[in-house]
Amino acid sequence: MVESMVSAVTGIVLEPVKGARRDGARGGAIGLGKGMLGLVCKPVAGTIDLVTHTTRGIGNTPKTMYVGITKLVRKRRVKAWRYERYNYPPIMPYIPLEAELGPN
Repeated sequence: MVESMVSAVTGIVLEPVKGARRDGARGGAIGLGKGMLGLVCKPVAGTIDLVTHTTRGIGNTPKTMYVGITKLVRKRRVKAWRYERYNYPPIMPYIPLEAELGPN
């Protein structure tokens, strides 16, 4: 959007100069018309681009989050599977009386 604003303001000066070099005074007048038209149209186009890209980004956010969460879940499943394949004995709670007397 800022680029469109800068382009519009510089177009007021550059377009008449380009037109004057090409076709003299008549080209300068045409260039001035183009510069004035650009002063109106370019900021509008920049604003439309800003809204379009913002809306597109908002629309892509759920997809991006879904892909990221899916990758995270897959990594965790792989890590859990690595631990499960060794068949470690289950973790039992600590009971002080059993620790002193033994499991039986």
